[in-house]
Amino acid sequence: MITLKLRELVASTESIENILKTKLPITVAWQLKRIGKKIGEELQEYDSVSSRLLQELGTPDKNTPNQFLLQGENLVKYNTELETLLSKQLNLDFEPIKLADFGTDVKVSAADLMSCESFIVD
Repeated sequence: MITLKLRELVASTESIENILKTKLPITVAWQLKRIGKKIGEELQEYDSVSSRLLQELGTPDKNTPNQFLLQGENLVKYNTELETLLSKQLNLDFEPIKLADFGTDVKVSAADLMSCESFIVD
C-alpha cells in the first residue's frame, strides 16, 4: 500500500509517463502498467472535480471555447478549494517497485526518479 497526497501524484504524472516510455525489464513494465492504471483512475477523478469547480466558479471565455476565466473572489475560492483537494491523502493499493528491479541498463533521469519516489524505492 502506498500513501501519498494527491498533489504528489499530480506532480509525478509527467515523470511516470517518461519512465513508461523507457525500455524496461518485462516485470517492471508490467508493474508500472498496473500502477499506471490505478494512478490514471485517480487523476481522471481529479481532472473531473477540478474541471467542475472551474465551470462553477469561472465565466466562459468568449474567444476560446471550453476555457473559463476566474477573477476576484471566485479565483480565491477556486485556489482554496483546489488546495484542499490537492492536500487529500490517497491510499493506493500496490507495492512500490524496487530500483534494483530496473537493472543496470535502464536510463532514467534523476528528476523522474525523485518525482516518483513514492512508487520506486531503494
